[in-house]
Amino acid sequence: MKFVKIKLSMLFLFFIIQGYSQNSFWTMRADFGGHAMGAAASFSNDTVGYVLPGNYKDDSTHSYVYPNQLWQYNPAHDVWTRKADFPGRERWGGVCFTIGAKAYYGLTDGAVPDFWEYDLIADSWRRLDSFPGGDRRYSISFKVGGRGYAGLGVKGVPGPSSDIWEYDQSQNSWIRKADYPGVGIIFNTVFVIRDTAYIGMGQYLSPNLERDFWRYEAATDTWTRRADFPGINSIGASCFVKDGKAYVCSGADSNYVTHHDVWEYDPLADAWHQIDSFPGRSRDYGVGFTVGGRAFIGLGNTEYNSFISLKDFWEFDPDTTLSGFDEAMTSSISLFPNPTNDKLYLNVVADVITISDITGRSYDVPHTGREIDVSGLASGVYVLRLQSREGSVVRRFVRE
Repeated sequence: MKFVKIKLSMLFLFFIIQGYSQNSFWTMRADFGGHAMGAAASFSNDTVGYVLPGNYKDDSTHSYVYPNQLWQYNPAHDVWTRKADFPGRERWGGVCFTIGAKAYYGLTDGAVPDFWEYDLIADSWRRLDSFPGGDRRYSISFKVGGRGYAGLGVKGVPGPSSDIWEYDQSQNSWIRKADYPGVGIIFNTVFVIRDTAYIGMGQYLSPNLERDFWRYEAATDTWTRRADFPGINSIGASCFVKDGKAYVCSGADSNYVTHHDVWEYDPLADAWHQIDSFPGRSRDYGVGFTVGGRAFIGLGNTEYNSFISLKDFWEFDPDTTLSGFDEAMTSSISLFPNPTNDKLYLNVVADVITISDITGRSYDVPHTGREIDVSGLASGVYVLRLQSREGSVVRRFVRE
């Protein structure tokens, strides 16, 4: 009987955690329309998102399958629609960027330097000239200032490469730009905020994973080092940009163990904050994109030894819990760890601290200037407001 009580209590706690995660930060949307898979590529515009080929392991043959399917996601109706199949050779881990009503897709783990153009309006593909940097895998891509960029990764010869290439749509041509100065040059994380690219993390020599992040200014072709990523050194993280900030979710450590962390990057403060724990299964090599200000992640692989692929799809919306609150009044003020089991620590001395749940109910908790004891709170999402000499701030935190 005691075992049953413990089991039921744990089950009840699980539903509480799942409940506040889904209702506060994340909402599960319609599953991906194709087969569950990882290492897919994605792109989006203001109205729809797209997912390009990845791979999965067949349950019966245990061999890898590479579906050449292109799927479109319409968030207005939460519907997936299959579009024109990709006509190139099978691949996973390709790179993609969009310019206007055209998407550009190429490279692959199969070490093929081909590049393709997809017309979003005509729903048709055509092959372009090959990528001039040569064949490679584990590369990155992004778009800045109306031009696409691709590079890094591993070539067949001479091996890892730091090169970055710019694609000019009007000329259908590539120009080599300043090399990436970071350490890790495969499996990197990349996002673009306000037409500025940020690239970092990644790997150079196994099993070392890197933390450094770099800002790329396309107008001057220059790199500037920014704050290192403070979370778990990871590869295969999903990321997206929402309301001028970037979010890096999940990923795998050097032992291929996936995790649930969600980190927010504020480019104005050059600061990272852990803000949440992803409620779905932890994963690597998922996809992330933003459609008309709405942010999504999904797919990917979990349980590395079993190579289980996923097809679930989630929307991230912090505004559902804090409508009416200004959460970023002073970005340099941070609290950690988040989520927490018992205590929160501040990087400043707070003069006034108030805590409430997402319904607005206030709670009195023991605290000193830099330490807050939240062990008496129930599991859930809370809002912390504080005032200090450095300013005032509103932050969310999760009590596990």
